[in-house]
Amino acid sequence: MQLQVAAPQNVIQGAYGLAGLVVAAFVVTKLSKHPNLDAIPTVGSSTWLGSWWAGIQFFTKAADVLREGYEKHKGTPFKVADLHRWTVIVSGPQFVEDVRKASDDELSSAEAVNDILKVEYMLGRDIYHNPYHDAIIRSQLTRNLGILYPGIRDEIVTAFEEILDLQGNEWKSVPAFQTVQKLVCRTSNRIFVGLPLCRNSDWIDLNIRFTLDVAKGGLIIGLFPKVLAPLVARFMTNVPRSTRRGMKHLGPIIEERQKHLKEYGRDWADKPNDFLSWLMDHPNGSQSSVKDLTLRVLTVNFAALHTSSNNFTQALYHLAANPQYMHPLREEVELIVDTDGWSKGALAKMRKLDSFLKESQRMEGIDC
Repeated sequence: MQLQVAAPQNVIQGAYGLAGLVVAAFVVTKLSKHPNLDAIPTVGSSTWLGSWWAGIQFFTKAADVLREGYEKHKGTPFKVADLHRWTVIVSGPQFVEDVRKASDDELSSAEAVNDILKVEYMLGRDIYHNPYHDAIIRSQLTRNLGILYPGIRDEIVTAFEEILDLQGNEWKSVPAFQTVQKLVCRTSNRIFVGLPLCRNSDWIDLNIRFTLDVAKGGLIIGLFPKVLAPLVARFMTNVPRSTRRGMKHLGPIIEERQKHLKEYGRDWADKPNDFLSWLMDHPNGSQSSVKDLTLRVLTVNFAALHTSSNNFTQALYHLAANPQYMHPLREEVELIVDTDGWSKGALAKMRKLDSFLKESQRMEGIDC
């Protein structure tokens, strides 16, 4: 016999109230002022309710919707609805060239990312308005790639051996994308935070999940009016919890390095040459909290993991679908490595491999 307890009246009323709040948020967001795009052709319905259904279709069948738009409006702009905005798609050489030549004041990638992922609320205003970590990636990481390359290659080889765990010449089936994510995460974090944290399974899982947390959080925030965005980000997304999880890993490391900085200055024996050290050496980073530094490390992981993992996985699929390219690519790699060894300079000479990867990205894009 099961004991059934009736739900308290205030709980039922609270549930109805919450549902009403969500519906009201949807309506307010939909009625909020948006740019006038009426002159641009629409794929699907452009009516108030119809655009919601079109947004659901785009969310589940984006490739089909874009293909329909391209076939109907080839060479001209068209717009598609997602769950909370219109997205304008341009096609044709002239429009693509216009986009390519546009200045950051006209078309800003950073603003587009913030509009989609709500970076300002998900990661914090300081991360969005003072992204000094971007300059560090462009300058110090680029300058240090040659020095870091032996460690990068070591991590790639070790990660393949440990993750695939092949015995002899055996064949094994593995989920491509998920496996590549782990490989890319370990290799990237060899540069970002160094050993041994880059091989920590919880740290790897956190960064892979953080990418999804930010993407899902941005989608959830977009469903609500802007005035509610800070509350939604704090209470309805996983990012705050993931940040605390990251601080447990990075906190002791940051505190130890801060201690060395105070005691020895910016240079000491065996100082790690990684992104975290570059952050802490920066004038802004030297005064930053553990939370801010953790968020910046998680942010660069977010930027690196998704695109790199997609590109690598799609290249593997293209290679499997076109096995005729395997021999010439392998032959080029082996010939150059026999002459130059494994180095940054050797990679620059692998023109066939470079062309293959570029063509794969041309076919699939970086966000497939």
